[in-house]
Amino acid sequence: MASRKYTKHYVVIFTMCYVIYFYHYHLLTPEVSCPRLKEDIKQNEILTDPELRPFYNHLIHNASSKISFNSDTERTDFKMNLFRDPRWRSRKPRLKVLLLSYMNSGSTYIGDVIRRNRDVFYVHHPLLVLQTFINENKGRLMFLYERLEVLKKHELKLEKRDNFTLEANRTMKQLAEETIANFLNCNFTALDFASLSNLPRIKDSQTTKFLQCVNEGSLVSYIKCLHLLYELCNKTNINVVNSVQFPLAVSEWMMQEDPGLKVVYLVRDPRATLWTQFNYGVFDWSLKLSKKSRGFCKLMRLDLLAAKTISQRFPNRLLLIRYEDLLDQPEGAFQSIFSFLQMNYTSEIQSYIKQTEVDTECWDCIEKDNNAWRTSMPFEGAKMIDFECELVYKVLGYIPIKNKAYLRDTDTKLEIKDSLM
Repeated sequence: MASRKYTKHYVVIFTMCYVIYFYHYHLLTPEVSCPRLKEDIKQNEILTDPELRPFYNHLIHNASSKISFNSDTERTDFKMNLFRDPRWRSRKPRLKVLLLSYMNSGSTYIGDVIRRNRDVFYVHHPLLVLQTFINENKGRLMFLYERLEVLKKHELKLEKRDNFTLEANRTMKQLAEETIANFLNCNFTALDFASLSNLPRIKDSQTTKFLQCVNEGSLVSYIKCLHLLYELCNKTNINVVNSVQFPLAVSEWMMQEDPGLKVVYLVRDPRATLWTQFNYGVFDWSLKLSKKSRGFCKLMRLDLLAAKTISQRFPNRLLLIRYEDLLDQPEGAFQSIFSFLQMNYTSEIQSYIKQTEVDTECWDCIEKDNNAWRTSMPFEGAKMIDFECELVYKVLGYIPIKNKAYLRDTDTKLEIKDSLM
């Protein structure tokens, strides 16, 4: 009898402990819930959200399809290839523009002005986003109409160049080219989820509404929100992609395939670019300057050779802009850019340019004092860059530093006027 009595006590105690555990962890702690409940909630979203009505109809007509809402294992097992929202269509843009430059060379400023034209759909630094995501997720990429793709380690091996520009292997180059082309052509269903959901949240961005919509990051949220990007493309006629990780030689092949593509190539004094990168912590000035400047100017030489070839093969489709000229005569430089792109140079854009001459809040934009590097850079460092970049200077019209006094004299220009290629 005693043993039975103790057994009853143990059962009661165990039951009470389980009830307390369940109450504490499953009712008081919202983030701990049953997987089945999460799936039911997701499925209920499909049934009740009017934005998902086309997808809901697709599931009804494909009743045998199965869908998993687990973000870690999400695949296209429900025959996604059979589904296409009728809103996922966009007209072909009148003009496609590729703005190419290097980190800390002022491309954000040019892009910021160009996107003020209301006829422009603008994408900012997509390859920087893609490369960061791939490095952090070991090559794991997910696409809407393809199964989960994991790039192999050897496919992701990169020969790192300076200023974050990468000379990648064939696999990464191909992925970069496809990403740029899909943005230029508004082919959003072909883009990986990382490139879509991690677009830089720049001030007054057109894509803010879409990025807020897909904040959850699930497959359902992409299906629900993707039409917002297509609506943007349908409201505009010019697509502009600003990239700092794209070799100019690759754009030559793209221009051959697409007669509607133009390229704006922005360069800046390598000394100013490298000094800015150093201040952003990209490299150690005392230990890495020689290697950094050598690699950076080698990359610039390759791009300049490609620019010369493109100018000969495709006249009037490539514009080379020097950042220093942009600062010296901003209105004249932008009038040339807008004329090249056959875009209206409106009074609104003119006012915005004048405003940025006074103040700006955007990062990597116009510097109020472009000569600030001359007052801080060690003379020995400037001479080292001059040595490694001599050939680039000759092509772009930059002047080597004669002595320390010449470096500090900000009233003396370091570029030859109207000397480009």
